[in-house]
Amino acid sequence: MRRFPPSPPRATLVVLSLLVAGLATGCASTAKIGQFEAFAAAGKQYDEAMEQLLDQSVAVLVNTNSDRLLQSQEEFQGSVTREALQTQDKADQANLAAVQQLQRQVKLLSNYFDALSNLATTDAATSFASELENTVTEINGLSTTLSGSALIDNPGATQQLAQSVGDLVVRRIQLRALEQELEARKQTIAEVLQLHKVLLEALAAQVGADTTFVNQQAYEKEVVAPLLAGSVSDPATWKADRLRLLSPAPLSTQIQQAQNAIQSLQAAWAKLLSTKLTAADIQSVVDDLQPILAAADALQDGSGGS
Repeated sequence: MRRFPPSPPRATLVVLSLLVAGLATGCASTAKIGQFEAFAAAGKQYDEAMEQLLDQSVAVLVNTNSDRLLQSQEEFQGSVTREALQTQDKADQANLAAVQQLQRQVKLLSNYFDALSNLATTDAATSFASELENTVTEINGLSTTLSGSALIDNPGATQQLAQSVGDLVVRRIQLRALEQELEARKQTIAEVLQLHKVLLEALAAQVGADTTFVNQQAYEKEVVAPLLAGSVSDPATWKADRLRLLSPAPLSTQIQQAQNAIQSLQAAWAKLLSTKLTAADIQSVVDDLQPILAAADALQDGSGGS
């Protein structure tokens, strides 16, 4: 559950844009604080984008398997047994659980970045110590679970970390508590971001394959069949359907954008540790996430903002 009400994507982009602008123009001491505020805002945007993206992705995974079951039963009556359905149910339930765990970890990561920002901007350091500790404990537990999830094809890839991250020495920051926190958690956060990268790579492969299957079925029904039967009643609609089904799936493109955003966050985290984070680093994250949030915004508008 969020500690704060979710912000509309448009509002988040405006707030983050203001923080990026302040990061670029502030004095040295203000810029240090601004780095944590801007990074926390980028983490919140990452949370919002991933929540929408993962909801759509897991729906594709489960619905495509439903389509396959229906197709098999239609083409070969009786081919889908109760046992086969139960096996597929277990696989889909495992994917649903893994995606929910990933969403939870992304949310916790956003909360952690927010707590870091609070730690950088207040003298009451001890008030955030328990929150940070509890958040990291749950993040670590989810990392262990997700590393063995059905979504990952290559578990060893989660260990392919940038070696330089663990060797970074956090530069002197005004608040000693913040310096100690960064030094203690720098590798943990790097590992979590690497895990997210690997999970999205696996998810991209699954969603890509499932989208191809669905589009092929739709192409046969909406494009090939009416054309060969000479029953195209509305050429404009037929042409639009053909273009849509031949074009790259929007969801696959958004997953790629999210992968780019994770790489940008990895680079930004490394720079935050040495207080060298710049407006350009945060802007890179913004640029990668903005199309995903825009698509989610459009989806909300299309459904009446519910």
